[in-house]
Parts: sequence; C-alpha cells; structure tokens
Amino acid sequence: MSNIESSGQTRTFYKEIDEMKDEKLWENLDIVFCREAMEFPDNKIYATIKIEPESARRLIEKFFLIVNKCYQVEFDSSYQYISASGFDVIKQEKQIDVKIQAIPLNKDWRIKESKSCSFFFNGQIFALSPIIRFDPNKNDPSTFNVIIKWYHIGDRYAQKYIVCLDEKEIHYINQSSIHQEMLICIHYLKPGEKHTVQIIATLKNGRVTYSSDLINFTVPNEKTHLQNHELINIYDEPVPSHLLGVIVKDEDMKKTASGPERNRFRERALELLRLLQKQTEARRKL
Repeated sequence: MSNIESSGQTRTFYKEIDEMKDEKLWENLDIVFCREAMEFPDNKIYATIKIEPESARRLIEKFFLIVNKCYQVEFDSSYQYISASGFDVIKQEKQIDVKIQAIPLNKDWRIKESKSCSFFFNGQIFALSPIIRFDPNKNDPSTFNVIIKWYHIGDRYAQKYIVCLDEKEIHYINQSSIHQEMLICIHYLKPGEKHTVQIIATLKNGRVTYSSDLINFTVPNEKTHLQNHELINIYDEPVPSHLLGVIVKDEDMKKTASGPERNRFRERALELLRLLQKQTEARRKL
C-alpha cells in the first residue's frame, strides 16, 4: 500500500470517528427555551434559547419558531436571546404557545424540539407594533393583498398616523378617523417582492412622537403558511433595560403585593417607559 493510500484511509477513519462523535452529541442535545417574563405588553415577547451542551450548537442548520402548533418562522441558529413581535394578541386571546425546533445540518438526524412555552399578554398598548398578514387578491389571484393592523397608542401621543411603504408615505389617518383598532389594505403586491412597512404617529403640529420598527417582508410566492397568519419578526436581542420595570417576571407573580398595587406600579412603569422612548427619539433627531 502506498503512502498516499494509507494517508487517505487514515483521514477517512478519523472522519468517521468525528461523525460518530457528532451524532452522539446531537442525540444528547437539549433545547432549553425560557420566556423572560410572565406577561408582556403590546404584542412582543422576549425569550432565551440555551443549547445543552453548547458545543452542539454548531450542528444546527437553523431554528424554527413554532406558534400554536400551526405555523412557523425561520431564524438563525446562533440566536441565544430572541424577541418576536407581530402577534395578533386579540385574535390569540392574549396567549400564545411557542416552541423551538432545531434542524440539523445532517439530514439523516432527527429534528429536535424544545418543550412548549406559554406567553401571556397583559393588554397594555403603548408602542406601535403593526400586525401584518397576506391574503390572495380575489380580483387577481397572481398577487397578494397585505393587511396592516395596529392599535391606537392614545390621543396624548397620536393625533395622526402615517403609513409608509418602502419609506414613502402612502396613507394617512387623521384624528377624526382614529379608532382603537386601525386596519388598511395594500393591494396587488407581486409574489417575491421585498418591501418595508413603518407606522409613524404624530401630533397635530406634525411632531413625530413614535415610530414603529421598520418591518421587512417578502410577499409569498404562493398560498403558504403565512396566509391568514401574522408576519412574525424575530430579532437577536435581550430584553431592553427600560422594559425590565414594565414586564411581569414569573417570580413577581409569587409576591404578596395586592392586584391594585401591582397595577399602579405597572401604570407608573409604563409612563416612565413612554418618557424614555420620547427622550430616545429626541436624541436621534439631534
């Protein structure tokens, strides 16, 4: 046997050993998915994703966020802290069940899933967080309508709303037309197109008080799981420090403070958060 053949067999042998080690590592992989709070305001949740052992994370191709066992959202396997927004909390009766699914790089291995975790919303609306879904256009089935819904953040902070598509103002809702829940429809968007949406709240004098996140989306190519479901946006981010006084931690629910006391504290915390957001917006304009 030549030295080249011997070297090749040695590499094959060690490769097979490494593959067996990786397969064993995958079999022992566990996904620990934990919510960061008992309740959340608006329609945005925060959670952590731990992989045990952490060395097995490199074997994951991608994650899926599975919502209420019926639809899923893909995101990067490197994420350890996530926020997910865009849920229609009224439709979901202020509760959603979520779990994480890990897809292996090796297609011969079985998919791993975390335990399901329930997230609760407290019904407080103080941020602009649009809900987006896609419906096939009945007049032109080759295109989609994009439905955008959001909730009024209060007359004190919004006396006019501006809807922007691809950073161009396309729709205005003046104070006389503002309702607790608002909905608009953008027609005839073509499959595969990429767009951005943003909602801006202003006062009568035109001063901007709040802006939603700039939401990126791709119009689906066909009737997919996105139809009749919300577009969920997932980001790699922990709970912002200014939210720590607003969200209700699991351990907070075990405290002996009465319900009215907790509600008064939450109202004060929400008002503080609004002030912090206004200060942040002001600094951005400098």
